Amino acid sequence: MIQASIRSQASEGDILTRINTVLDLYYRPDRDPAAEARVLEEYVRALRHFPAWAINRACDAWNRTGKRRPTPGELVELIDMELKPWRDELEHRRRMAAAQAEDQRPRPDPVSPSRADEIVRAAGFTPERIEALRRRPMAGSMAEADQVIRTRELDPDEYLFPHEREALRNSPDGKLTKEEPRK
Repeated sequence: MIQASIRSQASEGDILTRINTVLDLYYRPDRDPAAEARVLEEYVRALRHFPAWAINRACDAWNRTGKRRPTPGELVELIDMELKPWRDELEHRRRMAAAQAEDQRPRPDPVSPSRADEIVRAAGFTPERIEALRRRPMAGSMAEADQVIRTRELDPDEYLFPHEREALRNSPDGKLTKEEPRK
């Protein structure tokens, strides 16, 4: 009902009757009839897509506050203000109907814990892989997390300066000791 009321269109006769009444309240310059018909046609062209009740309310609002003849654009703005609450109500109803339809949509059956475990394992998320992620939280991918980090003992020749290597070889206990500076 609201939708039909908002979407109905006024007849050309209704628009001309109401616009002529509003324009008669103001000074109408003497024009030739063809020019006056062109002016009225502009009002009809601007207002033909609106319902008659909204055009009447816009004209009433203009009559209460207007100090000159309204332009077609000014009447369209007033009509839009009249239609806004109704359009908002229709949009609200549309959203409510969509939400209700979503609530009534059948939901998939819940999966049993054993089936969920099968699905997770089939996707490759085994406890071992999860543990690999825990060990390497900064891994950029599962492949990186799965990599085995191989460590090896470094040969002192790889990280010591030559004088440190010499001191290590000459040390009786095989440890490098720091020398105290001479005084």
